[in-house]
Amino acid sequence: MNRILAGVVVTSLICGTFILNAMGQTAPETITLKQTPFYLVDTLEARVESKSETTVKVDAKKWAQFKVAEVVPQGTIVQPGDRLITFENNELTSRLQEAKYELDLARMDLDAAEAEIEFMSKTYPIDEQLMKRAWEYAQEDAKYYIETQRPMAESQAKRQLENSEYQVENAQEELDQLRKMYKADHLTEESEQIVLKRAERALEQSQFYLDMTKINTARQLEVDIPRVAKERENALERGQLEFEKKSIELPRMVRKKQLEYAKLKFAFEKKERDYAELIADAEFMQLTAPVAGTVYHGHARRGAWKKGATPVNRLIDSGDMIAVGLPVITVVDTKNMQLRCDFDQRQRSNLKVGTKVMVAFDDRPEERIEGAIVEIGQFPLDDGKFDGLIQLPSFPAGIVPGLTCKVKVVTYKNDQAILVPKASMFSDDGGLSQYVYILDGENPLKRPVVALREQGDQVEVTQGLAAGDKILKKKPE
Repeated sequence: MNRILAGVVVTSLICGTFILNAMGQTAPETITLKQTPFYLVDTLEARVESKSETTVKVDAKKWAQFKVAEVVPQGTIVQPGDRLITFENNELTSRLQEAKYELDLARMDLDAAEAEIEFMSKTYPIDEQLMKRAWEYAQEDAKYYIETQRPMAESQAKRQLENSEYQVENAQEELDQLRKMYKADHLTEESEQIVLKRAERALEQSQFYLDMTKINTARQLEVDIPRVAKERENALERGQLEFEKKSIELPRMVRKKQLEYAKLKFAFEKKERDYAELIADAEFMQLTAPVAGTVYHGHARRGAWKKGATPVNRLIDSGDMIAVGLPVITVVDTKNMQLRCDFDQRQRSNLKVGTKVMVAFDDRPEERIEGAIVEIGQFPLDDGKFDGLIQLPSFPAGIVPGLTCKVKVVTYKNDQAILVPKASMFSDDGGLSQYVYILDGENPLKRPVVALREQGDQVEVTQGLAAGDKILKKKPE
């Protein structure tokens, strides 16, 4: 940063004169201090920017990158709706067709699930009644077996045994009667033998059936009937478990179908949104100007032009891949401009809105334009600088956003400054504190001073000295 001494330093300097006192000693050279104007002028770098800049970007939802087919050159003047960039759309067209197929299939799955839900809503009451009826039948069957079938089976087994015993008794009685009768009648012996033989065989057969019935009856009463009863008891327990299980499973199946339907509906709606977003993305195959103005590739940040959506260059060309969501082109109003600059902390504290400045553009340094500061930032930027805006009454022809210039501004002014040569100021602690030698009568005295600003070989002293003071030009020996 250059600082220019704008005032004229007027001092009374006694140089090269040697005065002998009464003792023959040489008087030291002195400087008589006076008040004089003192200015500090800083030179700032500023950038031309438009007050109206409209960025254009690809806000696609599904398509991540777009390949440039054609792009208007930077500096093109456009009107609203004019084409800015045309992208290649072959891959997107193919993806749209694929997404349409996926959407149609998802709609078919959803319709099928909806029909199944409707069918289940009608069959559910029937299935519930069948489930309850099956459990009621199982209970009725178990009760009927316990109260009726088992006693009847036991009675039947006992009755069969009794019948077999009766048959044996009848056969025995019949044989006994035949033997008595044949002793009393006059039948031939051969006929008697035949009839008796038949009666004996009938008795033997009845006895055999009786023995077999005893075994079967014992088997039925001790094994078969208790085993059937146990099976019926187990069947009843299982029927109860089946009823309880189906009481849980049936509503669960309905809920599962409902969840499957909800899942299919969610998937369908997502595919529907994806398809709609792809259709919307297809609208970005050609970017148009939202407002009238001049085309700039990329985007500006505080007057400095940055890369746009391309990863390498700011200027866009055919074949470049454009990332989604980043500024691609900025449409700039070149008729309404201002200057953007940075102020450091010292400059910010010394400047105010309305301060006059002198501007010289880098391509025409001999031309000076007077302007004024119209805005000073209250909070520091990322780099510790403060934002500043400068307005000119008008901009010369050919000046457009993105150009740079030098701005000269008076950052400090004191019309009654006390200036001291750097060589006449001294320090014993490396510059932490400073002092001069002031001539008090004939004796030089050390006097502490405060000096904050300097220009060239002059330093402004703000404390410790006043106009009319005489200081030694050099440190006394």
